[in-house]
Order: sequence, then structure tokens, then C-alpha cells
Amino acid sequence: APTVLSPVPASSRPFFPLPPMVEVVYVCSPEYWRHLFLSLRTLFASGTHFDRVRVLVTAPTRPNWDIRSDKVVVEPVPDVGHHGFWMMNKAHLCRSEADVVLFLDTDTVVLRPIDPVYAGSGADLHARTAPVVQTSYFRPAQWEATLRHFGCAPGPYVSTGFLVLKNGAQKALRAAW
Repeated sequence: APTVLSPVPASSRPFFPLPPMVEVVYVCSPEYWRHLFLSLRTLFASGTHFDRVRVLVTAPTRPNWDIRSDKVVVEPVPDVGHHGFWMMNKAHLCRSEADVVLFLDTDTVVLRPIDPVYAGSGADLHARTAPVVQTSYFRPAQWEATLRHFGCAPGPYVSTGFLVLKNGAQKALRAAW
């Protein structure tokens, strides 16, 4: 007699979690394409694991860039920088639905794999403290007042040129903004 296989009910199937989806996100203006291309080249050569690179360009239409990789997606986004403060556009990184978001400034050169920075950590955010804040718009007293206003513990000024967001941290930021 032939063997008859019956379907296994979903409730009794073993559960194998999917590996986290890792997305590298860049936010840039079109004139920084040379910086972006260098950073992309070093990212691909670094051995960093990622599923996709998402380049969010503050332009009304998609630039005509010749990026020859199925892993790279270029999307135009509105320029939300106000009063000449373009850095507000970095908030676009919160659009990501990935499990792990690696945010890189377009002038970042990746020399080694990024994975060891966050692998095995349950922390929602990995970032570098800015060693020296060398901008005319940064005011330490305002920074401290802002932290107090939002009920945050005193903390360092973080360099947003390299961020790792995990566990839906970017979604929580998006909901708060």
C-alpha cells in the first residue's frame, strides 16, 4: 500500500526564526554622489553582512546614477531640512522596516565588517559619542536643556554619522516624531 503523508498542523511544526533583516541606510543630497559611491564601494568590500542598501536622496526625482547592484535601492525623499539645517533629513532613516538599520553618512569609509559592533547585543542603539563638536550650531547648554525637557538622563552628544538601530528603535522614533 502507498504511504500517505498527512499535513502537519501549524501548531506542531518546529519554529525556526528568520535571521534579522539588515538594511544599510544612507540619506544624501544629489551633489554628494562621489562620497556615496566611495562609501558604497568600501561597504561592499568590507565583508559587512546586509540584505539591502537604501539610499534616500533629498531630490524631487530619482537621480540617474548607474549603481550596478540588485542590493541597492535609490529613493527620492522630500528635503525636510529647515532654516538651512540639512541634517534634519537624517530622520528619513526612520522609514526603514528592517530588523537592524545601519545608518552611514555618505562620507563614511568602511574598513572592517560592521557586524561585530552590534552582534550579540540586545541594545536598541549603538552609536559613537562625538569626540569634539565642531559646529557653530551646537550649544552644550541647549543640548542639556533639551534632554531635561524630554525627561532624558544627561548624556553625550552622539555622532549621527554611524548608527545601528535594532529591535524596532527606528519605528519608535518615527512614532514619537
